[in-house]
Amino acid sequence: MITIRIGDEERDLGVVDADWIHRRIDRQRAQGCDVCVKISVRKGELNMLLSTAACQRCAAGNRRPNLEEKRVFDLWERWGLDECDFATTHLVAFLRELRSLSRTVNLLLLHDFAVLLILSQGRELPKRT
Repeated sequence: MITIRIGDEERDLGVVDADWIHRRIDRQRAQGCDVCVKISVRKGELNMLLSTAACQRCAAGNRRPNLEEKRVFDLWERWGLDECDFATTHLVAFLRELRSLSRTVNLLLLHDFAVLLILSQGRELPKRT
């Protein structure tokens, strides 16, 4: 599950569109507020919380990110979402890439499950052609 929180409103990423994101951020910026955005990702190998610079920081996690989580953190930084004055369009682009990455993780999990199922039945994996 992936959720996004902008200010005091949280939604599932599946029901969020770019207009909602733009409206929420524009409203906060028009009031002179720094915008706190938090993305919670709990899906497959991903178990993480990302937040923009305006969010109150608490202690970082007590473990090193796995390879997939590292890719997401790198993507977050590449889009400049660790900066106070991030562009809303960059957040929307990041979420688009996160959705794509999330689908890839799901496919990999499905593949791994299929391989385990085949091997548990004492069969060999099909040869690649």
